[in-house]
Amino acid sequence: MSLSGDRNAPDGSRASAARPPQALNILVGYSGVHGSTHGVAERLATRLAECGHVTVVVPLVAEQKTGGYDAFVLGSAIHHGAWLAQATDFIRSHPSTLATHPTWLYSVGVPPHAGRWPARHAAEPRQLAGIRSLIRPWDHQMMAGAIYRDHVPGWRHLAFRARGGRYGDHRDWKAVEGWAEHIHRRLVTADGTATGL
Repeated sequence: MSLSGDRNAPDGSRASAARPPQALNILVGYSGVHGSTHGVAERLATRLAECGHVTVVVPLVAEQKTGGYDAFVLGSAIHHGAWLAQATDFIRSHPSTLATHPTWLYSVGVPPHAGRWPARHAAEPRQLAGIRSLIRPWDHQMMAGAIYRDHVPGWRHLAFRARGGRYGDHRDWKAVEGWAEHIHRRLVTADGTATGL
């Protein structure tokens, strides 16, 4: 998604039209199934670009190169209480790089107000403790996703509806953009220069 003032470079990165001196190269990675997490990644990247950074959005795979990036914002959909394998494989393939660069994590799941089934989809992913000890991320953020009828097969649909589940797009774009702004503030010191990377 592109907003006013953004431009896309030939390599697929995006940046504000006037790049300030504190601009950093940020990889925004995601792992998802139905597109909800991809949409969150795109909105994060767009807002960070509006803050003056150069951002690239990529699906997470273990083979993804990490050279040339100053910071990382990495996320996954939560399925059955866990991050998807592609996201955890990426982190396990690059622990040294992620541990020595500012890294943020986000998880996209069904919010509590979308229904009481199952609670684990709204909780932190079960791998998070291990990931935290491995790469020491600067923060982890839970985010609401989207859930539609065709995402929930068979008896799971019946259980979801029986417990008050509501289908639809529950993503809170204001919260997503606010978190991107928080990341920007953490990356840039009060005098407007980049953190020591």
